[in-house]
Amino acid sequence: MRSRINRWLVALCDPQGLADLPAGRMPLSDVVPLMARAEQQGVGPVVLANLERWAQTQSIHRKQCASAAPLAALLAASRPRILHQAGLALMLRAASGALVRALAAARVPATVLKGTDFADRLYPVAALRPQRDVDLLVPRDALATAEAVLGGLGYAAVPDPPRKYKDGYGQRIWRRDDAGAVVELHWNLVNSPAVRRGISVLYEDLTFEPAVMPGSLPRLTAASCVLLAAVHGATSHSFERLQLLCDIRQLARGAAGPIDTAWLADAASRTGSLSALGVALRLTAQTLRCPSCSVLCQSLGPRLPSRWSWVLTPAVVLGEAPLGAVRRQLFRHLQKNPPCSSL
Repeated sequence: MRSRINRWLVALCDPQGLADLPAGRMPLSDVVPLMARAEQQGVGPVVLANLERWAQTQSIHRKQCASAAPLAALLAASRPRILHQAGLALMLRAASGALVRALAAARVPATVLKGTDFADRLYPVAALRPQRDVDLLVPRDALATAEAVLGGLGYAAVPDPPRKYKDGYGQRIWRRDDAGAVVELHWNLVNSPAVRRGISVLYEDLTFEPAVMPGSLPRLTAASCVLLAAVHGATSHSFERLQLLCDIRQLARGAAGPIDTAWLADAASRTGSLSALGVALRLTAQTLRCPSCSVLCQSLGPRLPSRWSWVLTPAVVLGEAPLGAVRRQLFRHLQKNPPCSSL
């Protein structure tokens, strides 16, 4: 049953609408576990929107599912949770806006990572991309000033849990309880000091578009967004959620604008991110059947190695591979110990 649900999940998680649907009928008994998997994978709003669109398309619906009314009732049970996610995203958007204005006023070099930036630029409706916190990237020498700005807005630093390394982690978490907002302040896209031995991406490694209006911050170029999505997905999550791949698919489709492939290949080489970028594009192409990712991968040329691609596969992402957790740990270990040459 899980394989069948995952086939539907992949077909229904496209924010551009219904993709090719799997052959055969989807039993109504699959709808609840399908929505549960979609929410777990960070694509609940997209899957719900596509299922509702599908239910309203009677010609498709009659071929694929037994009855519109029972399906609508099952989907209605998911709406409160999706609405809660939308409410959280609105709250985080307000918090992010206040932070951006304060940092811009203090002339702190900073940029928003993922979150509202990806929701606004990559998705036809921002509510289709859930958010859990606000991520900001600053140069390391501006970290103290940025922290002072957060403190002035009522945020408090969350005490670091016991860790293997005493210092050098690439982020610090801040919280403002009355606003319900959590902010991750990064000085490196790679949080772990061990992984940073192989991959390290600083604010200075990225390129930016000018601020679009007074009181706003520069935003990442499309090519820098691709590098961010690949490095964050590889080093922080081992691509454990479909949302990470959906972001990469939208970037490869050009949703954030044209991608400077020459800069991207050079930046990935300079930061040790070539393998992470290769895994990100190939894994997205295979899992989501995305030709745009394949084209982008080919355009980056032979400099983009295929090492590590065998560790993470679509089956691992979708939770179908034996020893999936072990393979994720192996992937993380490989990033700590990069080989000397491309394979």
